[in-house]
Amino acid sequence: MALLVWLLLLATVLLTAGCPDFCVCKDAHSIKCQNLNPTQLNTVKQYFTKQNLTQLINLSLVNCSIFDLNSIPKKALSGLLYLDLSYNHLNDFTSNNVMPHLVVLKLTGNHLVSVQRSFFVTVPNVEEIYLNSNSIFVIDWEAFRLYKLKHLFLQNNHLLTINEHILRFIPNLETLDLSSNQLVSVQSSSFFSARKLVSLNLKYNRLQRIDYDSFVPLHQLQHLDLAYNNLSHVPTGLGQFMGLRSLNFSGNPLQIIQSNDFSLPMLQVLWMSDCPNLKLIEVNSFVEMPNLQMLVIRSNPKLTYISPKALVNTTSIYEIDLRNNFLSSVFFTNITPSKVWLSGNPLQCKCMSAKLETLDQRVFDKRDLNCINGTMRACSTEAVTPMGDTMEAVIGQQISIYCHGQMENDQVTWDYRRNERSPVDGHHLKALHSLSMQPIDQLETAHNERTRQVHGEQLLIEAVTKDDQQDFVCKLHRNGTVVGEKKVHLTVNTPNVKLYPIEIGSHYVALGWNSSLDIKWTANVRLMLSIKDAHNSTLRVIQLNILNPWYGYNVIRLRPEQNYTFCLFYEFIYNYPGVMYETCVSVRTSPSINFWQSLHPSTIIIIATILFILFVSICFRGLYVRFYIWHQTKQRARMNQSISGQSFLSHSVSRNDNIMMDRSIHIENPNAMRMSCIQSPQTEDTEFSLLDST
Repeated sequence: MALLVWLLLLATVLLTAGCPDFCVCKDAHSIKCQNLNPTQLNTVKQYFTKQNLTQLINLSLVNCSIFDLNSIPKKALSGLLYLDLSYNHLNDFTSNNVMPHLVVLKLTGNHLVSVQRSFFVTVPNVEEIYLNSNSIFVIDWEAFRLYKLKHLFLQNNHLLTINEHILRFIPNLETLDLSSNQLVSVQSSSFFSARKLVSLNLKYNRLQRIDYDSFVPLHQLQHLDLAYNNLSHVPTGLGQFMGLRSLNFSGNPLQIIQSNDFSLPMLQVLWMSDCPNLKLIEVNSFVEMPNLQMLVIRSNPKLTYISPKALVNTTSIYEIDLRNNFLSSVFFTNITPSKVWLSGNPLQCKCMSAKLETLDQRVFDKRDLNCINGTMRACSTEAVTPMGDTMEAVIGQQISIYCHGQMENDQVTWDYRRNERSPVDGHHLKALHSLSMQPIDQLETAHNERTRQVHGEQLLIEAVTKDDQQDFVCKLHRNGTVVGEKKVHLTVNTPNVKLYPIEIGSHYVALGWNSSLDIKWTANVRLMLSIKDAHNSTLRVIQLNILNPWYGYNVIRLRPEQNYTFCLFYEFIYNYPGVMYETCVSVRTSPSINFWQSLHPSTIIIIATILFILFVSICFRGLYVRFYIWHQTKQRARMNQSISGQSFLSHSVSRNDNIMMDRSIHIENPNAMRMSCIQSPQTEDTEFSLLDST
């Protein structure tokens, strides 16, 4: 045993002796250096150069004034599994040293402003990369060609968007942290390639909207953090996370949590804290979360009401934290959580005494409860309106008016003015039955009853009209008796939707409008366009798509030089025969023009230019042909002249030859004559003798 202890001490001494100055070495596999100045760093580099570092797998050089990765000796990097270069002065990660075994890379707190495609070529097998707390504002779409990468941390940078190709080559990514950046929106293609993502952190950004299908491929996602953004509504796309386990929606400017906002069947933990504008939570807000175990709704200064039926069907809930809100009473229907926190609320304990007795052992901060009316005074009979006594809405908007009592069994009824029907205007279409396509008898349909629906403490107006500008009276019933009432005045504002002509022709008019009504009740409201002539007679009525985002329509088959009135209006299909909102514009069509008048000056210029070019081409062609003919004629003439000259010369030569022959004959003739003269007497004698003989 003594020998073993001695060997261990000896190994420790040798290891300590082999460790570079200013660093800490736990064993031969790990070296950690921190807060080194340039001189000390050079000493460490010299140690790396001289020593055998084949066993080194963990290296940390934190805040060591490193400017260039290539300044670190290759021997210290080649066999590493873990490399921490946080809080240095690196502005890139381009290295000449390949680190094929590196698994974890930390570059936190450096001076990176971009991530280039060449940064991680030397670390092909890395599984974790920490790039947080840099100044990164752009990432090359091929920067992460790392098929083994599982965890990527990019928090606290300056990213504005998420390029759809950034995650293209990291199909095994499981954790992505983009918190504390400057993201404004999440597009549908941002996470298309991250199909194995388990945890996504987007908190402390500037998100204002999330596209409906942004999270379609994230079927494996279990943890989502959207806290401290600018989301004024719960994104409808959250329902696509069928396997989500935890969701943080704190710090967003929500006003209301509406029914079925959170349709997450597997969710277990939900945070809804520090929402500065949150005022109430509706009935059935969490009904689609049967596996919810912990609900944290803390520090919401305007939260005055949580519907007793908000947590219906959440029978698995174990812990509810409602501290530091503005709740006067809290009730839970059909659930009994094991842990409840209620301190920091102005509770009327007398109104909920029975519930407090039921939860006696489960309220963990019962000693810290603030009961504003003590325990002896009777419960208040005043109705509470969480959204205030005055509300504003715009025509077409969906709005809810809320009123509730202080006790669990208080009932609420509503009283408001029910106006008579307004007559049907002639240019509007009557409603047609969906099957028979026959006009529905307007008298048999109750006036605007379907537009106003009462759900206990909630009065829902599906689409606000000008007739809804009135006082809505909330009557509070307790034990079958009206014990109080409260008025809520609704002011209805006219929307700024204007129709205007974009282009006017002789047979058409292009119309546009600057905005649209915020219609949620699209099944019972339609958008129409009517066309009237100068005599106010309706010529056509066109039904438009109420969700059309283009805000424009082209009306054709019109007559020239005629006055038309175009009206864009919204109306109810069935139970309200009047017009919800209408905007009109009068237009006179242009006179009919002939062919030449219809030509644009630029067209005329183009045609004239083409004709001029054709004319010049034809003239040039004619001149060229004439020149060619003249040239050919001249060439033939020269050729003929040349041929004539040759014949003349040959004729002259032949005459000279004849003369010479004649001369030769003349020269030779004398000899011949002489010869003939010598021979002629004999010949003549012969001839004469022959004559004589005959």
